[in-house]
Amino acid sequence: MDCKEYDLVAFGCSFTYGHGLIDCIADDGISHGPKPSAIAWPNCLKSIANFRTVENMAIAGSSNKMIAKEVIDYKKYTTNKMELELLENGPKSLSQSWHLQALFSNWKKVKGIKDPEPLNLQSSFKEWNGRVDS
Repeated sequence: MDCKEYDLVAFGCSFTYGHGLIDCIADDGISHGPKPSAIAWPNCLKSIANFRTVENMAIAGSSNKMIAKEVIDYKKYTTNKMELELLENGPKSLSQSWHLQALFSNWKKVKGIKDPEPLNLQSSFKEWNGRVDS
């Protein structure tokens, strides 16, 4: 896999941070080190996939909510001033909300997130009535 033209930014918890790895233990022997581990999975993925750079933005002990906030607050996602304004302050009009939705769709595409197929919830009165009469 060759991702030479891409930068990798990793967000996560203690696992992504590398807490407990040999280069990520504080002097007390218990706490995490002052910076993310150089041998945590983001750096390993950089080597395997040949990313241009890696930035480990993980925070040891963070929750899913905290990780999501870090992703939303991350300024390197876009340099467009209008998009940064939308991300910081939210939409103020219908068209801005559409633009924000487009940003979210692009983010999902970059992350490889696919929406599940919607459930088929259609039924007819005849089917319903048949179930009720039984």
